[in-house]
Order: sequence, then structure tokens, then C-alpha cells
Amino acid sequence: MNILITFSFFFCTMLGATLFFKGKYREQAIYVSVPLLFLAFNLSLSSGVYRIVGENLKNYINTATLVIIALCLILFNRNSLKISWEYIYFIPLFAQCIYFYCFTSDIYNLPNFIRQTLNYFSIYLCFVIGKSIKKVSLEAFFNSFNVLAIFNGVLGIAQMITKKTLLIGNFNSSILYTEGVVNGNRAVGIAGSNNSAGNLAALLFVIIIFNLVWHKSWYSFIALVLNVVFAILTQTRIGLLAIAITFLIIFIDYKPKTRNGSLIKQIMFSMLAILGVIVLIVLGDKIINILFTSRGNTAGERFIQYGIAWRTAIENHPLMGIGPGQWRSFLYGFYQLVDIPIHSQYLNFFVENGVFIFILNIIFNFGILLSCIKKLNRFINLPGRRNLRLFVYTFFMANLIVSNFNPNQIYTLNNIIYYLVIFVTEAYINNTNQRLLEEENMNEHPTNY
Repeated sequence: MNILITFSFFFCTMLGATLFFKGKYREQAIYVSVPLLFLAFNLSLSSGVYRIVGENLKNYINTATLVIIALCLILFNRNSLKISWEYIYFIPLFAQCIYFYCFTSDIYNLPNFIRQTLNYFSIYLCFVIGKSIKKVSLEAFFNSFNVLAIFNGVLGIAQMITKKTLLIGNFNSSILYTEGVVNGNRAVGIAGSNNSAGNLAALLFVIIIFNLVWHKSWYSFIALVLNVVFAILTQTRIGLLAIAITFLIIFIDYKPKTRNGSLIKQIMFSMLAILGVIVLIVLGDKIINILFTSRGNTAGERFIQYGIAWRTAIENHPLMGIGPGQWRSFLYGFYQLVDIPIHSQYLNFFVENGVFIFILNIIFNFGILLSCIKKLNRFINLPGRRNLRLFVYTFFMANLIVSNFNPNQIYTLNNIIYYLVIFVTEAYINNTNQRLLEEENMNEHPTNY
């Protein structure tokens, strides 16, 4: 009943909000869907509790998935189910999930299997949403992430002040991080955990900085500042590294249109370099202590985990894997080892889904990138083409970095945001290209219109 009520709220909110937009067409529901992700929390699918590898687990669905389901239903049209090359990934992936559930006895952790399968399903729905839209404004869509970033940044600051998560269904839980050498508080935002929060901050950073580049508004600047503050409060090293790398690429590649703009860029670069040196001199020891000394060698432990995953799972189950969501149960059941989720989304596909799905996953992800770039290179007159191409590169890179040093496969919200943005961007490119083609044909053959 709670799931039905929550789903109905999301559906009616998105559908009703379209009445307030100019034009009042249903595709505008996508602008409202992004702020609704701020309400992400887990809803139990049943009352049963499973005691698995020292954890009490329930079957649940994240409300971010309900948002995507509702949005998909609102946008659904005859284009939604057109077969395209991406199905070479989705069909084997879901066939494998069905095989493991229905025809094997290898599902030792049902809650994690459901969690992982629902994440796959959420990604597929993001793909369907991309195929369903025809005239969405990319500007309005990206601006909606400013709202999400501001809410999330304020929440992160409040979490550090209160030392509580302040999240729906988990309001009074502590944000104390106890897995390092020294305990400390780390913001979790709407993502629910500190590492997933750092991943989220890196993705939001790329979106918001392009909002700022394109429109130079105070609204985007405030969102960017709050998001950077939030990223620092999460103390997620790979998230901060992804932000630093993508910022450097964007800053270097940015081409001002005027001589004064070039001068300002040079001055900013000098000021940032000086500021960086000052921060390292004044706070260097403290930064190293917080991010490295107090946390222990968790980065090195990731590579130890990768080696264990190769020797235990991949070498023994290379073709089909050990089953979606089964890593911790598999390792404990067969080797009496207790481990955390695999800190690499790509490697996790190899371990849990086997070599064929692993290869298809790489083809799928890099194929989306290449598809966007190919279409952007084809039309040199596409509005904002250069910045859009840079965005696609950096957004893909940010996700690639954070998803392969944290267990991104279990972060529902991050997967939804990444794939929703990348598929909506691809749809915008496709639709704009189609419109330009039609305009070219009209100019070449005016008598036919």
C-alpha cells in the first residue's frame, strides 16, 4: 500500500505540474522528475527480514525507481519500444536475471538480487524515456539539477551540524564513519551513504558547471558552491578526484569569445593555482590526515579485493558469473570470508554476470558515448555543439572514474541520474539533428513544402 501511495504521488505530481509550463505538453514532466529524486528512500516490498553475512536485509525498492517508472508511463508512446542496438545488452542481461532466479539454486541473497535487478530495470527505463521524448529543452532539464544540488547541499550541511542523516525512514541514524583508523562524521546527502554521496556530487558537478558556463547565472553559481561544499563534506576521495579532473579539463578546453574573456581565464587560472598552493601549505597536513591517514589504506584494499574476486569468482565462474547481487554471500558461503561490495561497477559485472555480459556492458556504455559524439560531429551548426560535446566527454569520464572505485552498482540514485542525463542528452542531439535535416531539405527543395 505504501508503494502504491508513493507511486501515485510521484505520478500525479509530475503530470499535474506540466499544467504550469508553457505549452502544457506531457514531456515537461521530466523537469519535475529531477527535484522529486530528493525524496529518494527505500520502501519495503515485504515484512520479512533476512539475516545474511551479519546484516539484517529486507526486500525493498528505492523510490527513485518509482519516479522513473511514473515518468516512463507518462512519456510512453509508439517510439518507446522501437528496437535499437542497445537491446544486444538489455535482452541478455534480463534473460540472465530470469535464468538465475527461475532455473538455478544460486540465489543465496534474495534482497541483494532484487536490489541489483531493480537497478538494471531502472537503467532500462531511463533508456526508454530517452527514446520517448521529442522536444524536451535540455536547458530546462539541466537547470532542474540546480534545484536538486541546492537541496542536497543544504541537507549535507544540516547532516554535519546534527550528526544525523535526516532522511525519510532513517531520520535519526548517525553519519559517523567507523571503518577508518579514526572515526569521523561524513555527509551522506540524499544518496544515503558517504561514498555514494561523493559519486553523486561528482555527477552533479559536471551538470551544474555546464549550467554556469552556458548561462552564467547566480542560481547556477550557488548550486555549484553548495555542491562542492557537499563533496568536501562527504570526504569521498574518488569523488573529489573526479571533480578536480573534470574541472581541469573543462577549464583548459573552455574558449572565451572575446580577448577580455581570455584575459579573465588566465587571471582565474593564476588565482586558482595560487589558492591551491596556499591551501596545501596551510591545510595540507590536515587534508592528508582526514582523507588518508585517518582513513587507512582503503584504496590499497580495493586492489586486494579485486585479486580475491578474480581468484574466487571469475576463475571458477567465468561465463555466467555467480549471480546478480551475490558477491558477499558467495564469498562467505564458499570461502568463509566476509567482504564489502565490490568497489568497481565494471568488475562487478564480470564477477556476478560473467564475461559475456561484462563485454556487452562495456560496449553499451562506450557505445552511448560514441553515438553522441558521432552525431555531434556530423552537424557543425548544432546550437552549443562544442560545449555539448565537451559535456558528454566529461560526464562520461566522471561516471567512469567514480563507478570504478566505489560499489556504484548498488547506488540506485547515481545510476538513475547518470543514465537519465546521458539518454536525454542523446535524445536531444537526435531530435535537433532531425530538425536540422528537415530544415536543410526544406531549403534544398522548397517546392515540396
